Amino acid sequence: MDNITTGFSGDVGRQKDPIDELEKCIVETASRGEALINGAKKLKIHGEYVEIKAQVKVLDNISAHADYAETIDWLKQSQISRKRTFVTHGEPTAADEMRKHIIDSLDWDCVVPLLNETFELT
Repeated sequence: MDNITTGFSGDVGRQKDPIDELEKCIVETASRGEALINGAKKLKIHGEYVEIKAQVKVLDNISAHADYAETIDWLKQSQISRKRTFVTHGEPTAADEMRKHIIDSLDWDCVVPLLNETFELT
């Protein structure tokens, strides 16, 4: 079974080996999000390079600033396979309101995780 831990742990994935100079240039000149989209293998976080082990997918058909109704509509139409939905963006009050909208509209298991809270993924 896999686990997911929310928040950033300074020791997770941290690598001490030197980073390739070309990759370093790409990572330092782009935003972290842009670097991830472009396939960066490491990112500088809190002054140290962290190896990226995640699969990154771009959702071109959704705005990063959609309101709750647009997000709910998109989720309804999506083919997303889910067991639990995590709301990890926004201020705590807004994130909790989004969680409530997801539960009320879709009847999905939804949670706003606390910093460093761990969940078992099955």
